[in-house]
Amino acid sequence: MASSSSSGPPPDMLLEALIPGYSLFSRMVSLYTGIDISLYSVYILLFATLLAFALFVVPVLLDHLRQFLLFFAASLEVKYHDPLYRQILQWVSDHDSLSRTRHSIAGIRTSYKYDDEEMEKKAEEEKVTAQDQVDSNSPRFWQQLSYMNRVKPIRCTPTQEKLHVFTYKGSLVALHRDPQPSRYNSDLAHAESLRFYAAPWNQRRLRELLYEIQELSLQRECNHVTVHRGRSVGDEMFWESGPSMLPRDLSTVILDEKIKTAVVNDIKIFLSPKSRNWYRSRCYPYRRGFLFHGPPGTGKSSMCFAIASLLRLDIYTVSFNSKNLDEDTLASLLQELPKRCVLLIEDIDSAGIKKRSYDEDEESSVDGRDRGSGRRGISLSALLNAIDGVGAQEGRILIMTTNHKNVLDAALLRPGRVDMEVSFGYAEEPIIQKLFLAFYGIPDDGQRTESSLSVKSSRSDNDDADFVTEHDESKIRSLAVQFAKQVPAGEFTPAEIQNYFFIHRETPDAAVAGVSQWVKSKQEPGNRAEEESESDAL
Repeated sequence: MASSSSSGPPPDMLLEALIPGYSLFSRMVSLYTGIDISLYSVYILLFATLLAFALFVVPVLLDHLRQFLLFFAASLEVKYHDPLYRQILQWVSDHDSLSRTRHSIAGIRTSYKYDDEEMEKKAEEEKVTAQDQVDSNSPRFWQQLSYMNRVKPIRCTPTQEKLHVFTYKGSLVALHRDPQPSRYNSDLAHAESLRFYAAPWNQRRLRELLYEIQELSLQRECNHVTVHRGRSVGDEMFWESGPSMLPRDLSTVILDEKIKTAVVNDIKIFLSPKSRNWYRSRCYPYRRGFLFHGPPGTGKSSMCFAIASLLRLDIYTVSFNSKNLDEDTLASLLQELPKRCVLLIEDIDSAGIKKRSYDEDEESSVDGRDRGSGRRGISLSALLNAIDGVGAQEGRILIMTTNHKNVLDAALLRPGRVDMEVSFGYAEEPIIQKLFLAFYGIPDDGQRTESSLSVKSSRSDNDDADFVTEHDESKIRSLAVQFAKQVPAGEFTPAEIQNYFFIHRETPDAAVAGVSQWVKSKQEPGNRAEEESESDAL
């Protein structure tokens, strides 16, 4: 009896305790199959124990082991709003071992600055468009284009809260996506940080990896201009990388050549390596400021983008209409500007910072009387201190644009803040000719482009034939002279004239034939008022 009591409960009882309903299942199997599975209860109990151990105990042990190893591992963390964050996600989605993990997040990648598959798709779209141009009136043509536009490449990245291991230069590296959402701010609902782990003796591999990711991203950016915008997340403001666009040739900005040359040469001299030492040796602030002023549509924003394209400078722009922008966040944003960049403040006249109506020293406090509105909270003195105060960032180029220079305060325009003013006006006859030549394939430098080799010749309305002929350069120049003589000088902006060209994009002779009627329609009462209210589009 003693030995029987010490042997413990039989396996069947243990299985019934671990697996409720086991006894009923055993009897049913025995009744219908004649197999007594109780003879195998020991093996079943062993299998159930191992299975429970693997499902419940092993994950806990592995988690503790992971925490133990990570405690001693070297790590690098990248925050959600850091520019490197997007570069890493771009690299991860292109990395086979990380984009094909068992647990991934799939999505249509629309926030990345570059997408090789997207570029290939666009090239294919252009190819199909060229092949099917003759069928552009058929519904199938537009259905196909719509389908190609909607189909996006699906990219995968490793899921959050799991450790993803890969090799880099023969060393094991782990990536962990740590979600850091905020229930109080919708902008932070998907915030996260990226952590890379490696063995302590491989810490340098982590830095090499991040430098390599950054270098690959910069190689993609070298032929693009990136626009960064000030963004607020909670109480923090930072620069968010926006779209990267193909550069714009300076010859496409139709402006007086002397003015263009003066501006470009001034910026080139300022950015040359010798200039920094020259400024420092004389204790001058290493900053340069420009004011582009003129009516809407005269090319102010285009000139800024063309300069950035020529010198491969990123553009940083901030909106004074942001409700979260105040004096402290503005100063913080401008402090984070890189050494070589363009700080663009568009439409400074509409930012709520008006000319002061009383006499005071330009550096004194304005006690809030020069604030544009209580909503924005940016005073003139705060703006002045941010762009050229004692702690203002150096090495950047400031470009401000305005449609109404006369409403700006003199303190904002003094030398040292604005070193060069560039006036953009209505198109005179030489500018009108250059606009015509540039649009129809002969740029400002006189070199023909491919688009000038094949343009459609206008025909009568009764002629349904649509054929292509080659216009030689002399004919285009002759048409440009005829066109310019029919457009009143100093009355229309380049944007207005360019918009007219789009109506006759491939028929320059039709543009000349219809320009007189277009001028008359624009000169009718009411039409010019609408044009002047438009934003600076060119």
